[in-house]
Amino acid sequence: MLRLSAPIVALAIVAVSCDERSGDREGDIDVVTANSELRLAATFHRKVAEAGTWHLLVHERGDMADLACFTTNVTPLLFYEKLRAIGIEAEDVVDCGAMGDLDAATEGDVLEYSFEWEGSGRRVALDELFDEVVPADTAAQLGLEMRFGGNHEGEDAEHPPSHRSGCLACLYTCCAGVTSNRRANLALLRRENGEHRYRVLPEVGPPDGAVVTVFVGKRR
Repeated sequence: MLRLSAPIVALAIVAVSCDERSGDREGDIDVVTANSELRLAATFHRKVAEAGTWHLLVHERGDMADLACFTTNVTPLLFYEKLRAIGIEAEDVVDCGAMGDLDAATEGDVLEYSFEWEGSGRRVALDELFDEVVPADTAAQLGLEMRFGGNHEGEDAEHPPSHRSGCLACLYTCCAGVTSNRRANLALLRRENGEHRYRVLPEVGPPDGAVVTVFVGKRR
């Protein structure tokens, strides 16, 4: 089981001083007009996904790429723009200075993530692919509710934190991730001594290094 001290956890996920490594409009991403959803390719990293991590989907050159379940050639900026283009609304209100607050929670439209790979036979929803491991001395399961936090407006408009981190999707509420999970946050992770709740299910997930098609759209 992955165990990190709280200070190390905070350092790993809030590396948000910005450069332009993920700040351009790169990547291969398709708009599926019939379903108003996005489709992109990503590489799966089983060791990270089984151990547990903050980072679900990260640009391959982002600072957090080595800590991600999936990496992609799609930059956060392009991902953000495409989500807006298909009519999904962002809130852009997750503040890096307040990300450790007890009530920190991503806002914005609720999203559906699903995954398909050779041999999967069908699309697999995010909450089918990942299990939630709840420490015995803490609260019950919280689930996954991915929202379009955005984090590309206001004070972040010129240099959004995701341009350095590379984060398209995070499993905890995040000021860097373009999308992130409303149900869990940094305060929870610290309280649970850095033990990440969300782990890929060994019997469900694709093999290590598999190329996976990721679908993202507004929850209906």
